[in-house]
Amino acid sequence: MRHSSLLVSMGLAAMLVLAMPVGYSNFANAQAGPSVSDSHLKVEQVSAGLTLPTTMAFLDQNRILVLEKDNGTVRMVENGRLQPQPLLDVAVANDNERGMLGIAVSKENDTTTYVFLYFTQSGGGVDGDDKNGVQPAGNRLYRYELQGSHLVNPKLLLNLPALPGPRYNGGPVTVGPDGFVYVVIGDVEGHRTTAQNFQNASAADGTSGILRVGKNGEIPPSIIGAGTFGKYYYAYGIRNSFGLGFDPATGKLWDTENGPAYGDEVNLVDPGFNSGWRDVQGMASPQNLTGLVLYNSKTHYSNPEFSWTEPVAPTGLAFLNSSKLGTQYQNNMFVGDFNNGALYHFELNGTRTGFTLSGNLTDKVANTPSENAGITFGTGFGGISDVKTGPDGNLYVLSLLEGAIYKISSEGSAPTPASSTADLTVKSSDLSGHAITGMFTVVKSSNGTILQQGYTPLTFTGDKGSTYTVTVADFQSRTFDHWDNKTTSKTRTITLDHDTTITAYYNTNSTTAGTPTNSQISVINRLINIINNHNSCFDEKDAHKIDKSIEKIVKDIFGNSEKVDAQLSNLLRQTTTVNNCLDVNIGHGNGGHNGGD
Repeated sequence: MRHSSLLVSMGLAAMLVLAMPVGYSNFANAQAGPSVSDSHLKVEQVSAGLTLPTTMAFLDQNRILVLEKDNGTVRMVENGRLQPQPLLDVAVANDNERGMLGIAVSKENDTTTYVFLYFTQSGGGVDGDDKNGVQPAGNRLYRYELQGSHLVNPKLLLNLPALPGPRYNGGPVTVGPDGFVYVVIGDVEGHRTTAQNFQNASAADGTSGILRVGKNGEIPPSIIGAGTFGKYYYAYGIRNSFGLGFDPATGKLWDTENGPAYGDEVNLVDPGFNSGWRDVQGMASPQNLTGLVLYNSKTHYSNPEFSWTEPVAPTGLAFLNSSKLGTQYQNNMFVGDFNNGALYHFELNGTRTGFTLSGNLTDKVANTPSENAGITFGTGFGGISDVKTGPDGNLYVLSLLEGAIYKISSEGSAPTPASSTADLTVKSSDLSGHAITGMFTVVKSSNGTILQQGYTPLTFTGDKGSTYTVTVADFQSRTFDHWDNKTTSKTRTITLDHDTTITAYYNTNSTTAGTPTNSQISVINRLINIINNHNSCFDEKDAHKIDKSIEKIVKDIFGNSEKVDAQLSNLLRQTTTVNNCLDVNIGHGNGGHNGGD
């Protein structure tokens, strides 16, 4: 098998790997070796000698599988040593962004481990023959089985387009909490289907999407439609992507996406997500969204949770589902940058649907390279292609241009910082100061999004420094009177700087206590109608059961403390059917009826 030389590949790296026309010159400023901003952490090289490594996956704490882009090889790093023989060597088309691109591992049981590989398969059986005019066979997702030091028994799961190319093939692969295998593919440099938001165009053809498939090739539940490829789409409208990962705290999917000369993105990817390409890239205003293709009610567009005006070429993303680097980083997101060799750190907000950002980044956009300082965690990694959390709880970074794996770990016992969150507790009381419970309460963000709702006492965990609104509601005879700060609006604004407890005071109107409301009366009348429409009278046993059911309904309608027996009895006795079939005597919980049981 013919292999492309490292010298040629490295010489083409600026255009062949991520093909970002702007910003690649930042490599001229690459630092001498990687470092991180936290002095309690250290960076050490785990392994070197890899040839254009694109992605990696851990088999266990001591073994890492790494893909080499142009060679079509899967290499093993064991205890920090790069093993001399690959586990697998397949013929790949490797012009520009083609090659061995994505890997995920799934240990099924003690004897079976699946390895999923995504690569551009050669059309002629020779590495790089596409550079000589041989068309690739396709971008393909295979399932292999790990047996000893070999990958065997290939099973083709997805056969996707690789033309025209050679750019925007995507690459990342991951196994979701639902057991499906997820893979990203870009628009393969020019597809024009509904998946690229071309109205009245041909059906989605397996490009510009996050696709999912069962480990054995099972077809997943449909999101955007059916057809040869439509049934596999989880998301669409994606120009290109090199990062994909599930939040371990929520199970939600996130990706990184590459724009053209602007608009690199980090996205929260819900089922049916339309990322907007080719209509929009980066932050978009509503007037620019009118031309988007929405297949059905499940499909939708949302703006990125973060974007860059000047391209950085974001690549791998990882959630650090560990406290090994300090609790301040636990379950935070880390994103690699190819253009600058930088590693970015994003702390998620209380609902884990966005990021906690400050200063110039509160608009969720890095408008200039200098604004990246607010999120930069590490530098000098030399063209990051992947980021992973290892089984040991440390963070691992793969450098394509350095051909190396780096580990970020703690220098020792890092201090635990003050919490970045605080609790807001809402209580309720009568005017005498006696606590009452069960008053409906809604907590919203400053932009009006409902974050939590429930009944007092209610506790909400929010971000320190953020502003929230709390709205309470009346219920039956209890009407809101004032807050503990003497304000009288039902909606109160709170800036959460520390754990805070607020109390809503209610007035109990004794003149209305025990009087049914219109809505309560309508429920009772409905109950009467149901009994009246019954075709036969009830025997005593039936009557007793219905009596008990009515007693429970009454308590649910009026509350245990409200005296409404007479009103309910009068309403129920408005029909002769009830009196003839069931002489209900609601009163004091006795549940009386004609005759004994």
